[in-house]
Amino acid sequence: MVKQAPLESIHPRKRIRLSKTEPQASCSQSQPTQTHKSVSESSDSETSAASPESPTLSSTSSSPECKPKYQRASTTTAGLLVLKNSISTHKAHDVLATIAEQGHDVPVPSQAGVWKRVISEGHKMKTKIVQKLHSKDPYCLQFDGKRLQGEEYQVVLLKNVTTEIKLGILKCESGSAAAIHKELYKVIDEYDAWKNICMIICDTTAVNTGRLHGIVKLIQDDVLSKGFQKPQYIGCQHHVLDLLLKHVMNFLIQQPTTKPELNYSFIDKLTENYVSLQADYRLIATDDVNTGENPGWRDDFKFLYELCQAYRHYKTTSHWPRISWKKLPNLHQARWNSRAIYAVIALFLIPEWRSILAPACNFICYEWANAWFHSQHYNEASFNELFTSLNNIKCQKAIKCLKTHWSVQESLIDIPRSNQIAERAVKLMEELHAKSRTIEFLNLKFIARNIF
Repeated sequence: MVKQAPLESIHPRKRIRLSKTEPQASCSQSQPTQTHKSVSESSDSETSAASPESPTLSSTSSSPECKPKYQRASTTTAGLLVLKNSISTHKAHDVLATIAEQGHDVPVPSQAGVWKRVISEGHKMKTKIVQKLHSKDPYCLQFDGKRLQGEEYQVVLLKNVTTEIKLGILKCESGSAAAIHKELYKVIDEYDAWKNICMIICDTTAVNTGRLHGIVKLIQDDVLSKGFQKPQYIGCQHHVLDLLLKHVMNFLIQQPTTKPELNYSFIDKLTENYVSLQADYRLIATDDVNTGENPGWRDDFKFLYELCQAYRHYKTTSHWPRISWKKLPNLHQARWNSRAIYAVIALFLIPEWRSILAPACNFICYEWANAWFHSQHYNEASFNELFTSLNNIKCQKAIKCLKTHWSVQESLIDIPRSNQIAERAVKLMEELHAKSRTIEFLNLKFIARNIF
């Protein structure tokens, strides 16, 4: 007779499998001995001892050791934590486990279960995107990139008046036009979205706008080769305004800039003495400024908006306004709007720079600000106002830039002529990248963020 191993010596996961396939063998190993004992004690109880209804067998089969150690839990809540709050799948499991320990009835799935749920949501959303694009509705293609840990990534989106679609995140071999176009072609072809692209909005960098081998030109040729109409290209107007400001400030402020941030000397003085300069200015500030209703700007944009309103108040009343000073913005060679903030601050805080900065601040706080804080929808008046102002300043580089990059044609789709949605998507990509180990998982998490 073969001696059976005791149930306690079997691994819990194998014990679960045995209970599913051979319930009598796994949960009633002591049945023959118990039945034999019952027969020897009383022949009258033979039938009841062998019966499945026997109290002894019933207590054995209901033993806690036969129950699965790990119960499956719903992954819906954990999946939402990962997708809506940009946390890792492991952290989502830990959060729910902590809540459950406090006595709250919440599902606590395994980390692997949460990971599978996020993958599943990404694939479901890809199917929804394909179905949505079957309608042949016109969209604007927008994209932007950033290097993360030495690798080139691009975000790709489609947008029209009612819908914004996150198509995916691309990992490119390099930042060249050919490498980025190669990956863009793949993702557009995967969704068969060629028929939907009737506009393209992106930054005005040479990689994007090259006359022969720029990404925009290559995508336009691809759409034409598929038998559809050539998409309209609109340069991001915020980036055009950045370039205009760069040319105007370099033209009006006759002082060399220093590398690597291309700073003017008044910027260095501000960063070194910002607090003490504020204290000196408060001694002469007398007027409160009614900035009106903030149209929704935040952070640096909000600070720039408030500074422009304060400067207009000063020009109108000749009284120094009280200003709510905020942290100085970061400087970057491609972000000349931050230098607009520094220029207006320096005019208020550094007396010896006021006469030098006045012409630049006039341009910044009136014509340039009117265009910058506009809704960015097609507006012929914005172009004409900028063109007139630049002609008065006589800055030929800025005039040429405006004519080259600012599209005067009416948009085929009435959406903002700005690449801000792609810039927001880049920030989302940075958050997701920190919690993702592979490009496949990063891409699906990004796609699952769509809301239809």
